[in-house]
Amino acid sequence: MNIIHAITLAVAGFTENELDIQVENGIITVRGKKQTAVDCHNYLYQGIASRSFERKFNLADHMR
Repeated sequence: MNIIHAITLAVAGFTENELDIQVENGIITVRGKKQTAVDCHNYLYQGIASRSFERKFNLADHMR
């Protein structure tokens, strides 16, 4: 019997091309990096939808 597990992430503001997903040694790494656009504004705070991120998930031993 095969059981399918899923990890769901909300990545508002990122396109598929701005995401990188890798699996290595039982760890799933999800990275998001916004493509740089020419912006002449100087922001005091840049919201979560505009910042790069990295999130790691450890897989259980029985998962592949």
